[in-house]
Amino acid sequence: MIYRISFLTILFTLAFTLAISLSVTNTANAIIDTKDMGVAKYGALEVTFDYAPLRVSPNVDAKRFAHLRKGITVYADQKYKDFYRVDLGGNKYYWIETKYVESQAVINEKFIPAIEKITFKENKHSYSAKIPMKDFQNAYDTKESSQGVAFTFYDAGYSPFKTRLEGRTRETSVIDNGNNSFTIKYALNKPLVGYGVEREDNALILNVAKVPKINKNQPLKNIIVAVDAGHGGKDFGACVKRKDGITIAEKTVNLQIAKRVKKELEKNGAKVVMTRTKDKDTDLYERIETAKEENAMILLSIHQNSLSKGQDVNKKHGVGMYYYNDFALPLAKSLQDELLKVTGFRDDKVNFASFALNRPTEMVSVLVECGYLIYPPELEKLTNKKFQKELAKGIRIGVENYLLTLKTNGNGK
Repeated sequence: MIYRISFLTILFTLAFTLAISLSVTNTANAIIDTKDMGVAKYGALEVTFDYAPLRVSPNVDAKRFAHLRKGITVYADQKYKDFYRVDLGGNKYYWIETKYVESQAVINEKFIPAIEKITFKENKHSYSAKIPMKDFQNAYDTKESSQGVAFTFYDAGYSPFKTRLEGRTRETSVIDNGNNSFTIKYALNKPLVGYGVEREDNALILNVAKVPKINKNQPLKNIIVAVDAGHGGKDFGACVKRKDGITIAEKTVNLQIAKRVKKELEKNGAKVVMTRTKDKDTDLYERIETAKEENAMILLSIHQNSLSKGQDVNKKHGVGMYYYNDFALPLAKSLQDELLKVTGFRDDKVNFASFALNRPTEMVSVLVECGYLIYPPELEKLTNKKFQKELAKGIRIGVENYLLTLKTNGNGK
């Protein structure tokens, strides 16, 4: 971790803030050095929020390049509105919102930790790699491909001639990218079902999940599934008034269906964890942590859809799936196929979208839009207990069919 002295931290923070308001020749929004009030090259920033996004441009709607864990250090060379520009080296620049970081120092050179050893391990459930980084753990990104997953680390001094690779398996390779950057690749001949980066005080830990053993006759047996009932508490979600005058809140329907999904999954061998079981406020990232702590393989977030003002619900309604990570697409398609059969609703497609509950990479996560509460024919069915049971059954079959595809792709002896 970064060592802090309160007086110096105050000075660094004041200087870093001062830089924002000054215009220096050829260096707009430059970083100011407290020592002689000259121009320093970087502000060292510590990430203060888990899953903080690095974006390709200074806009909250811009594409996400990476998600960083709390405690990671990044180096900023500019500020624009509510964003810092992060320099990853090799002319790679990305942006992070000011609310996700805390300034620690202004410096002329980055702190580049020397990577002396990478320890690879493998057990029944996962592959892992431990990268010791004393005091500072710097930025990284992850990329999926049909061949597996790659983790790239920036501002880290890896040398293929000096760094010891201990316990490396045949699935792994380490590539020196130059510019103080290196990549660890996991080449898998089986489907990807989860991966992530965790922090320790003096190290980063990579984890890549293995496909679990799938029972052909009971695919859900011993599979851990997290079921999330969207919204809750003060967050009502979509609300609509029925013909009988009763107002229906999405949060209530979500919880009803989620409980039925839990029962259906458990009846068929799954272990289920719920992110909420009552009508209460539940933070989005708290829901993710609940799923992670229980080692869930699959995360299903249950929702009912609505439309923004000006859209015609008579033309757009039905059941739809939302995924973010490529490796979750097969599950999204399997769920969509089954729910179209069960509901008879219009096909609202399998869609790519960035939501907190479908972004986690540690598990196969999909956001399920069961239908549109604002469309009267679907509202009537979605609030019917018998229909909710059939819907839960369809979700269970969709998950089972997905699990069986994992078995046919070389796993589950």
